[in-house]
Amino acid sequence: MQKTCLLGLAVSLTACAMDDTDGDLDTGSVTEELVSSWAWGSWGTTTDLTGFDTGWSTLNSTCVLGQVTGNLTEGGYWDIRDELSEASVGYRYGSNNDDHWIEGHGGSYTDQSNNRSWANNPVMAGAVCVPYSSSGSATWESQRPQFGLAPPVRIAGLSSNRRCFLTGIRSGGGQFGNSTDYVRVVKIKSADIDSTHPTTGWYVEGNLVANQITGIPAFVDAACIDFPSIWAEWGAWFGGATFTITADGDSLPKMCGLTGLHGAWNVNSWTNGATIKPPSTQGGLWKMTVSSGKSAEATCIV
Repeated sequence: MQKTCLLGLAVSLTACAMDDTDGDLDTGSVTEELVSSWAWGSWGTTTDLTGFDTGWSTLNSTCVLGQVTGNLTEGGYWDIRDELSEASVGYRYGSNNDDHWIEGHGGSYTDQSNNRSWANNPVMAGAVCVPYSSSGSATWESQRPQFGLAPPVRIAGLSSNRRCFLTGIRSGGGQFGNSTDYVRVVKIKSADIDSTHPTTGWYVEGNLVANQITGIPAFVDAACIDFPSIWAEWGAWFGGATFTITADGDSLPKMCGLTGLHGAWNVNSWTNGATIKPPSTQGGLWKMTVSSGKSAEATCIV
């Protein structure tokens, strides 16, 4: 049985998921920095479908992924009612508010008696929220191998202060289990136009292939943010180590989010994957840790 607990007042919230028999499964925190106006939070379980309410409204803020760890290959093998493994942040359908919810959970199967059977694979999702509304969102779906790779999906057009990030991944049926697998957002300028990116703009894409028998796809969500201004920007592709991803020597607020994941997300570990680590102060350094055999892309904004 899962429990949730909330600690703190006003500017500090801590959420944790615990198991009565096995002890502490995972702990995440959401801390709002009132000066720099960003918040970080994380949530992960093997079976929880409730998720965690960030308290940040979808009406005037945007949350994007800053962490994806664990095993995303389980669920979705047999039946459309199976639960896919999920790491996401965004509006939760059926909730009684407009807040962003962080959801991280493993996959399940539907047996012959229509009962849900969990694979007990851990998935952790981390998110960073900023007080700017989304300027566009889109979902890419994989398709059966006989139909080839699903084409990229356009999220939004180009704009000087617009940047786009991953917001959710739901997969199973063995998808995201190969070393060459990837999902990402890409910026297409005039020189980059081709048959799969027919116009300029921001796109979300991947090379995952749906389960050949059931056809149950993986889903990759992305959103764009129009920042009031961009004073500086960092973007890079990291793999297999911990890296500093923002510059030192200033006290300016920074925000970082994931823009691409590469490799096999098939390890039953709360920490195996890609994690952006926010600083304790508004002008501190943001870092990213990527596990061996994987790589990740991130963009940071000042």
